[in-house]
Amino acid sequence: MSDKLSFTDLFPKTDDTTLKYAQPVAILDGGMGTTLQTPPFSLPLDSSLWSSELLATDQGRAQLSQLHELWIHSGADAIGSCTYQSCLPLFVTHGPSQSEDSEGNEVQLALQKMNAAIPIITKFSSSNFPPENRPIRSVLALGPFGAICSPGQEYAGQYPAPYGKGTVAKASFTAEALNRTLSHLPSAHAVPASADPTEDSLVLFHLDRLVHLSESPEFNSLDIYAFETIPIVREARAIRRAVSLFESLNPSRPRKPFYLSFVFPVSPEGDFKGKARLQDPDLQHLGQQDLVAAILEATFSPSLAGARPDGIGINCTNPLHIQEVVESLATQLSQGTLATPAPWFILYPDGGAVYDVVTKTWSNPEGLDDDEWAHLVANGVEQCLESTLPGGVVPTFAGVLAGGCCKAGPSAIKALRRTCVDRKLLL
Repeated sequence: MSDKLSFTDLFPKTDDTTLKYAQPVAILDGGMGTTLQTPPFSLPLDSSLWSSELLATDQGRAQLSQLHELWIHSGADAIGSCTYQSCLPLFVTHGPSQSEDSEGNEVQLALQKMNAAIPIITKFSSSNFPPENRPIRSVLALGPFGAICSPGQEYAGQYPAPYGKGTVAKASFTAEALNRTLSHLPSAHAVPASADPTEDSLVLFHLDRLVHLSESPEFNSLDIYAFETIPIVREARAIRRAVSLFESLNPSRPRKPFYLSFVFPVSPEGDFKGKARLQDPDLQHLGQQDLVAAILEATFSPSLAGARPDGIGINCTNPLHIQEVVESLATQLSQGTLATPAPWFILYPDGGAVYDVVTKTWSNPEGLDDDEWAHLVANGVEQCLESTLPGGVVPTFAGVLAGGCCKAGPSAIKALRRTCVDRKLLL
């Protein structure tokens, strides 16, 4: 296989002695869909494709390009693609109609529209972007299977069969669309069976979307693969297996760093009421420490099948609770052997608002402004940078990529960069 770049290759250390820490810090963008729903865009995104529905038209693609550029001008060093909910069965189900596709080639047309997200973002990472004159990195943003469920299961992880045992939600694509797209690329069927058929189904889901997206001619220009808002541990294992299988399908393809980012909603009831905690329905019997250990084991253990992620993160989590989550992850990771080599930490909480997956509405009980939000995130960044392995010398994390998720807009990212510069975390 080809040599693999690291996060530190993409965001190198600096020799500037005025910085507070030796590890590099870089800024990620904010929440795409919620930003597109507010001025100056004010788009009524309400389909199962959400922001990906913009990929179907020239105007929509231009709006996405405008948003990517806005993130860069707001201080982002890395920008995420409009692919969070992308999977080909979803585009076939909710994409082109028969009238649009007189040749009957719906799958190919849907594939073209889905993959239009790739060149929109890679054009910004081809060189230093003026006027900031700094390199911009492109991130392939991929949500969990729960992102294409109805109602959404990013927080609860109650997946329907064959991806889980939940009965509340269903997939937002049809069985016919799934069958048609699975046969589109037979090579994607190479998933060795494990002891857990639901995990195997998740492997195939993530492998299929990688294979389909890789048909874009610009795919190899992407810098990072991000698997985000993961609500269940077995999906983390499935993603590692999917990435390994994907790399084996084309060994000459450049290997990219990737990370797994988990979501920690605040528990509404029970023994952990008021605590930010992974809501994996299979692991709610575990105490907090054991649950964190299970997350880290699934992410980094060399004894498990699959590729080793280059980073671990938390996203779409209330910023008031990131300190407790970062502390539990950093403490547990620093005590074992899983932190070798040192991973990056990716930290991008939401803007403080709370989303109701049933009513699809937001509330903002915290009332945080951009500066308050930025200070909370910067606190989390410093917390990561100060964590060390036993002995107090070797850092637990090689660097930090920090940004925002839902309801964290361009002004929040601008405030975050300003705060990090003021604290001498980056130049």
